[in-house]
Amino acid sequence: MKTPHPLTTVVICSCTLTAACGPSRQEPAAPAATATAQATETASAVLPPATAAPATAAASASTPSPPQPSIVEVASGGATSCARETSGAVWCWGAGDKGQLGDGGSSDSATPKRVPLDSMGKVTQLSVAAEHACALHEGGKVSCWGTVPPNTTAIAPAAVKGLDNIAQIAAGDSFSCALSGHKGRVFCWGYNKKHQLADGSSISRAAPAGIPSLYYANTISAGHRHGCLISREIVECFGANGFGQVEPLIVPSPSRRKTARAPKATMVATGKAHSCAAKGGAVSCWGDNTKGALGVSDTAVQNVVQARNKSLSKVVQLVAGGQHSCIRDEAGAISCWGDNARGQLGVTGAQEPGKWRQVAISGAKQISAGDAHSCAIDDESHVRCWGDDTHGQLGQGKNSDGPQSEPLVVMFSDSK
Repeated sequence: MKTPHPLTTVVICSCTLTAACGPSRQEPAAPAATATAQATETASAVLPPATAAPATAAASASTPSPPQPSIVEVASGGATSCARETSGAVWCWGAGDKGQLGDGGSSDSATPKRVPLDSMGKVTQLSVAAEHACALHEGGKVSCWGTVPPNTTAIAPAAVKGLDNIAQIAAGDSFSCALSGHKGRVFCWGYNKKHQLADGSSISRAAPAGIPSLYYANTISAGHRHGCLISREIVECFGANGFGQVEPLIVPSPSRRKTARAPKATMVATGKAHSCAAKGGAVSCWGDNTKGALGVSDTAVQNVVQARNKSLSKVVQLVAGGQHSCIRDEAGAISCWGDNARGQLGVTGAQEPGKWRQVAISGAKQISAGDAHSCAIDDESHVRCWGDDTHGQLGQGKNSDGPQSEPLVVMFSDSK
């Protein structure tokens, strides 16, 4: 077995020139050689101002009926979304074939299903992946449901043993992680063939294990087969690197722990094969840009691109989907960029790769991104979703006739 690399720290340079960057879902097989060189190139780009969606889109957005619950959080992954009420009640909808709706069944649902979590304590955070979802409860306990990698299937929520005093959870498509409130330790479990557990091995595990010699992380994100975390505003990534989503400009071998200089960031998001980080009004992305998920038009670029869009106010939330990304600013405006094949950017038709598009929702309180759909909580605390609806992930009570670029209000049932 070859010695795995340490966590990769992404190096970003800052400048104000237009980027000159050098040279899906399925990643290419990683070569046998292990990457050892550190990234030596960086690039920067000034992204254009987000193009606003037509005003008519907001006016025509559907009106909620019947009365909707007051939602404080929405989370998406794959073709599934879940929402949390002020009371802590949790609802899920969309793909359910792997038990990821948590309702005891294995069928898709275009109507939100109540997840039976009351006995485990009030839910304070949600995280959703392609085939499973997890909830963080008061007191720092964690529960998950669905097909939880590597080999656990629970169609109803089950407590994750060995976790306590947890402050944040992150569900990835092939693994999950939990951030401890004690010294910022990070614990991961699931598949590990691409070193996505960052534990120094390639052995998959069903029980959470701590990332060795890592302390004081304050946020974490889990993507398809890679993850990123922030410790003292330093971004570190690990796992599959087929598109440079862990370590740009390096031979695409799986990577565990590489530490070096890194950009300062306060938030990080991981998608199918790309990563983004942000602080203030600056957004940086690296990895797969074949659909423009990095926010620049050069689809061949994989190295880090940094931008400060001067038309944006402070970024307060950053999310990454399959091959698209979105931000929410402090004014509640949402901008998305990347793949729009299913309307997940909130606009109609093919889009110029990397061009930012403003979604027709004002005063947004939260956003989330799945594989090919996106969701947000509007200024009335209603959930709106747009994009692919193949599995009912837009929550309309029935599958829509094809993709929907208009943000539609999710129709919750009256039943508890």
